Amino acid sequence: MSYSASWQAATNRNGQVAPLSPEFVQDYPTIAEVLMGSPAVSEGTQGTPPASIILFAEGGVLKFVISPKIGNRVAFGSIGDPVKGFTALESELQAGRYEWKIARSRKLT
Repeated sequence: MSYSASWQAATNRNGQVAPLSPEFVQDYPTIAEVLMGSPAVSEGTQGTPPASIILFAEGGVLKFVISPKIGNRVAFGSIGDPVKGFTALESELQAGRYEWKIARSRKLT
């Protein structure tokens, strides 16, 4: 399947990426919030933009980067038990074990 065809299959009529499955959101609520963003909870508060999560290995350690779709910051963290994958990532995100840094070479919006 071509990139264009796969994009069409993954988006709804408004051109938005289809939401995550309810099962994924239930099993990994914090990862889902990172990926989908969240609206402002009340007037005067700010929601969070959708972000990408990139997993990579460095020095034998599984690490992750959170890159929001807007802004100039990224967050880095490590996953202590890579065998458990998403469960370990969910735990690290819930515990706040990541560090925000200034992103390089990114447009400010």
